[in-house]
Amino acid sequence: MSVANVQLRPNQWLTEKQVEALTGISRSTLQKQRFKGTGFPYVKIGARLVRYSEAEVVNYMQSRQIAPDA
Repeated sequence: MSVANVQLRPNQWLTEKQVEALTGISRSTLQKQRFKGTGFPYVKIGARLVRYSEAEVVNYMQSRQIAPDA
């Protein structure tokens, strides 16, 4: 699935597994990024439940696009 082709749904929350499928970034890398304070913004609910805003993930990825030299 390409990030460019995602149709955003307001207030859609994604699991680590869904973010991994969308971005290709492994769950272990997502966990390391949270520990380091880098990567996608996320919401932590309780001690273990983590969710990512679909819109934030897509915006984050799009903001890091690099245009090829013309």
